Amino acid sequence: MDRLSGLRIIMNILLPPKIYLDTNHLIGITKARQSASTTAYSSIDGYLRNGYVGIIFSPAAPLDWVDGKATIESAKEIAEVVDSARLQYEIEKDSFVFLHEIQAELRRLEPGIRLPDFDVLFLRDISKAAPRALPVLKNMVPGFFKPGELLHSDAPLPNEIPFSTVAEHVERAYLCKTERPAVYQERVDGHKAAYQHDREGLAERHNKSLTSTDHLGWMKRFVRIDRIITALNPDLPVDELLSRVDFTKCPAVNLFLNAHMARVKAKHVVHDNDVDDWMIVHIVPFAEVVLTERKLAHFIRQADPSLGERVTHDPEKAIEILRPWIGESG
Repeated sequence: MDRLSGLRIIMNILLPPKIYLDTNHLIGITKARQSASTTAYSSIDGYLRNGYVGIIFSPAAPLDWVDGKATIESAKEIAEVVDSARLQYEIEKDSFVFLHEIQAELRRLEPGIRLPDFDVLFLRDISKAAPRALPVLKNMVPGFFKPGELLHSDAPLPNEIPFSTVAEHVERAYLCKTERPAVYQERVDGHKAAYQHDREGLAERHNKSLTSTDHLGWMKRFVRIDRIITALNPDLPVDELLSRVDFTKCPAVNLFLNAHMARVKAKHVVHDNDVDDWMIVHIVPFAEVVLTERKLAHFIRQADPSLGERVTHDPEKAIEILRPWIGESG
């Protein structure tokens, strides 16, 4: 074990554990707050308020909170659960986390490669700012984003973006839903199309696994790593370099692709809200506990059985998992 790995283990022991809660479980906490009874959700809420457990927030999550018949008021009730937590983390969206891991692997393979630097997990403090992936990529990699993809594509962006309250993220998500409905719907349609593409491809190969060609296409299409290599390292052979990427050294990438493959092979019928469920898979390697819906938990554990003690649909089980850290302090 190297020194850095040892330090990380020590820090994980000293710091409170991190939890990710999907929409339904956050709603469970909002209902517990409105009730006088003691439940597993009220216990988790207490852990969060007292700082015994840190909560991971994804800025993409409010898009789910405002979905369907949800109102901005009901979404802000969910936001209050996160905003009231004493210890908060914020994680970048899935494609940026995947990109971050693949870049680390490319640096291992090609130490002299030029790549943009950014982090993907932050300690939230609304009085501060942090360098974020989107402006770093926009400013450093010409052509990374498609024309018209960004709301203000011509405006210069500072690399450091101030943190916002979660309630403010809800307001932006609601505006996206009401004022840019085509963009809001595009995430659903894109998720369905990608799933169907892989399902049809596997059917043609009699349900065998994805190939290296599939992986290369995914890295280019979804992660866009080829655009970075081409822009910043024009002399490097893109396809040859990407073919050497070892996904087992990329925990979030590896988990997502294996869980996705388990879902495809199971011939799971995709639904509109699946895009919001599956947007959290990249968070799993960063959290000690993930509370999500039953089917997603099943596919994640199928992809990596060692996560059986980390990913669950049951709030009582989540408390059990947390007990070694919090003892009886909750």
